[in-house]
Amino acid sequence: VNSIENTINNNEDNNNNNNQNEKKEKHVPIIIQTTKKDIPQSPLKMRFLLMLARDKWVPDALAQMKFTPKHRAVEITQMLKRCCVLAKLNYDVIPEQLYVNEIYVTKGLARKKIRFM
Repeated sequence: VNSIENTINNNEDNNNNNNQNEKKEKHVPIIIQTTKKDIPQSPLKMRFLLMLARDKWVPDALAQMKFTPKHRAVEITQMLKRCCVLAKLNYDVIPEQLYVNEIYVTKGLARKKIRFM
């Protein structure tokens, strides 16, 4: 599961601190998740790419993927762009406000190679 989390704070929280009588609102970050399954690449090689995008703003992560010579960076770029589209449609958030909080890869299915004699 790859996720992108919006970590921008509301300015309304700062205004509410001035009035002691008002109830303080707690800011809950928006979490958008996307997954991509069955990528034919080893998890070790994919982790090197994901380290470039982890803990960065989305435009910076997309720039890292654009200038990376690895050929699987295209699939990570597509996944990040898909998260941006979901954030725009569901929460009306622009991609410059999104932050990659968590992105990881797990072991996939092993391919069995059959050799006919």
